[in-house]
Amino acid sequence: MDLLKTAIISSLEAGEIIMKIYNSNFIVNIKEDTSPVTEADKLADNYIAQKLSIFNLPIISEEGKIESYQKRKYWKTFWLVDPLDGTKEFVNKNGEFTVNIALIENKIPILGVVYIPVTRMLYFASNETGARKYFINSVNLSADQIISNATLLLDEPCTGKLKIGVSRSHLDAYTEQLIEKCRTIFNEIEICTAGSSVKFCFLADNSIHLYGRGNYTNEWDTAAGDAIIRFAGKSMITNDGKPFLYNKPELKNTGFIAGNSLLLKTICDGQ
Repeated sequence: MDLLKTAIISSLEAGEIIMKIYNSNFIVNIKEDTSPVTEADKLADNYIAQKLSIFNLPIISEEGKIESYQKRKYWKTFWLVDPLDGTKEFVNKNGEFTVNIALIENKIPILGVVYIPVTRMLYFASNETGARKYFINSVNLSADQIISNATLLLDEPCTGKLKIGVSRSHLDAYTEQLIEKCRTIFNEIEICTAGSSVKFCFLADNSIHLYGRGNYTNEWDTAAGDAIIRFAGKSMITNDGKPFLYNKPELKNTGFIAGNSLLLKTICDGQ
């Protein structure tokens, strides 16, 4: 439980660092891959890495040094972090960015924390707690208080309108094809647009039923949200139906689809 407690407090405190910069006149730089980065990304990354270092586990972070696969392939357990997921949303000041912290064991996320600093909503999951969410209404809450008072998230199958989560900044051809396929299967669908891992949070608390993406994410973008939806009773698979795994030779993800297992089967079978 110490791993989860530390991840929770780290995400909240990193969120405070991020919000101070969010409410200022910050500078946006462009990385080699043409994605934006700000001081908030870097300061939050440094803070989280410092907090997690007490466990002496390797850390893979979007903003940190990434070890070669020749070294990583021997890692059984490690942290996978995106200190500010949704930097484009941060820059556009729409509030849809998150702090993502996941623990991976044997290529599977076994713990996940996603914090949305603007709305102060915290989502987390582990074997001990299941998937839960909590509104952070005080800066003085302990991890024990949060865990004991958080709302348990359980899967609720879609019984009416199918709500599909779509990326605000990265609508791709795969997602468009998925939407069109769903139109042929379901009587009514609704498109729900959101940025970063907010979509995983919406999926975990049943605000949406389905979320799919093409080949435009990295492992740190999905790991924490993946953990939360898994413990909420949902599934995430590659867009060709294979298990979704982490610590691959390349840390870029293939396309994926996430939702209730029966729903995924219905869509994959096309009926």
